[in-house]
Amino acid sequence: MISKRQHEVLLQAMLPPKVLPFIARGLDFCEVFPSVTILFSDIVSYTNMVGEMPAMQVVNMLNELYSLYDQLAEVHSVYKVETIGDAFMCAGGVPDQMDPEESANHVISMALGMIQKTEELITVDG
Repeated sequence: MISKRQHEVLLQAMLPPKVLPFIARGLDFCEVFPSVTILFSDIVSYTNMVGEMPAMQVVNMLNELYSLYDQLAEVHSVYKVETIGDAFMCAGGVPDQMDPEESANHVISMALGMIQKTEELITVDG
């Protein structure tokens, strides 16, 4: 069982700050966004690659890569939606609405940053 504080910390890590007051009061929260830009990514040949790596090396690689992506998401004002295995999903234009062109530009900058950081990581770690 987790404490109330641990529960709050977990919610803060998972949800946008503007949602938290509603959840704390037991209320539903829904917001409509007229335009959102979504980025999905995955690692090419991931299944083959990790089949040849020790489990801890896979965990460390994904942690390092997604930590870099998390930093990029903050820099480029995109919202990280989810990471599952080798899949990473983020969105521009949420949780704060923005102009569709601006949203797309943020996501494009994020994608280019992801490519650069991944290439740097591959160069360093093989």
